Amino acid sequence: MNLENLEVGGRSFTVAAGEPICPLYMRETILKNGFDCLIPVSFTKKGSQIKALYETDTKRPAVNYLMENGADEHWIKNFFLSLDGLLSVCGEYLIDPDYISIDNKSVYYSEDSGEISYIFNPFEKGDFKSSCRKLLADITGNYFIDHAVSGELFRERMLREVGKRDFNIRNILARWESLSYCEVREQTGEKQKRTDKKFEIAYLIKDIIGRFYKKEETNSTVAVANTSGEMCLTGICSINTRIPIKEEGVTVGRSMLQKDFGLFNSGIGKIHARVYKQDGYIYATDLGSKNGTYLNGDLLEKRVPVKMERGDILAFSDEEFILC
Repeated sequence: MNLENLEVGGRSFTVAAGEPICPLYMRETILKNGFDCLIPVSFTKKGSQIKALYETDTKRPAVNYLMENGADEHWIKNFFLSLDGLLSVCGEYLIDPDYISIDNKSVYYSEDSGEISYIFNPFEKGDFKSSCRKLLADITGNYFIDHAVSGELFRERMLREVGKRDFNIRNILARWESLSYCEVREQTGEKQKRTDKKFEIAYLIKDIIGRFYKKEETNSTVAVANTSGEMCLTGICSINTRIPIKEEGVTVGRSMLQKDFGLFNSGIGKIHARVYKQDGYIYATDLGSKNGTYLNGDLLEKRVPVKMERGDILAFSDEEFILC
């Protein structure tokens, strides 16, 4: 399905085009009940393609909001709550949630009401769970704006939750207080004290030169991952591990990870996989590893290149990385 924004009579719409494949009762149920997702307001048929207009008045694509404002813990919790509510409604009315689009181009945010909305997509069935993980990996990875998610501890914990194969929104909400960095900070006093000054300085340098740069003309801070051509694999459990994907590519293996990054995992083969650039895209290839290479939870065929996108989760055995 292709999405594009459109202004009509001062109102904002998202135009979707494709061939509807979802059951008719799903469309009628959503139209009748008006859930917290954007639903088709009109259809126009042209040949075999059907175009639908989704009303987005007073709402903005989440990616635009995040680029300007970031996503603090409160925003992320509201995002989880909205997803949980959406799943409850889908379960009550027998709606397949895989027809709800979850990505930074089809999630909309209302600054007036704080509501988060999604597009009901009758044209294409996706993977609700994997798409949630990808979007949350982008948000918690601070790829949109400086200090988008406050606190390394909270960020590390959330990335671990996103990276779990049994990722579950309701489980995260049930354990939210233990995950929240703010709660930990309040319990331990107004300010957390570090006894290791070198550790603190290392993190400060990493934050300044490793993730962001200043635009001279606007003096605004922008995430490097959104502007530079260099992509990297960032460890989910080992967040200090960032493997740059250079033009010549990188061969990932047990010895290489231990020598260059101090990361040891006996499940990773000596020559496990290769990640490289070709024609402007990033590809991953399993090199015949014993324990396998996984892309978003799916086992890759050995020696068959697979195209990757930003936010994809690539696992060498059980060691997971996010492409950013």
